Amino acid sequence: MRFAKLLDRRPRTLALAGIGLTVLMSLAGCDSGSEAEEPNRDDFSFTARVNGEPYAATTILGAGLDESGMLFIVSGNDEHTLELGMEGAEADTYAIDGTTDSGGLFTVRATSTIYSTAVGGTGTIEVTSLTRDRMSGTFSFTADYSVGVGSSDWGSTVTVTNGQFDVARTR
Repeated sequence: MRFAKLLDRRPRTLALAGIGLTVLMSLAGCDSGSEAEEPNRDDFSFTARVNGEPYAATTILGAGLDESGMLFIVSGNDEHTLELGMEGAEADTYAIDGTTDSGGLFTVRATSTIYSTAVGGTGTIEVTSLTRDRMSGTFSFTADYSVGVGSSDWGSTVTVTNGQFDVARTR
């Protein structure tokens, strides 16, 4: 039944989920023990609490404006991926309610478990500053289980609170 609800969503709402699945697939083969350089911590900040647990991105995989005019941020660390999509291209507050084009996506990489606001959830994303080179703001949302392999200790819903971002925009 949840899959049918997901298919009923507008294409732009599903864009965030599509980006997430693509990123998840590309990260699945990453070796967390590789000798890649550590990201420049001065270049970005992306933090939140997920079900009370701290989340801090170690990399920003993308942040910018897609072809449809939707702002997006894709962040990740060795264990999780957290993504945001905003329906506009300006500093504003965007509601997440499962019927808008704004949304959040949280992925537990170990089990490929995805929680998405496209299948249920509410929240807000506030873009407080948006320039040609950077964007910053705050966010919070709840997201329902969407799809996964294996079991997850996160349950059927995740709650993301105290989210903050300050990232460079890719062009």
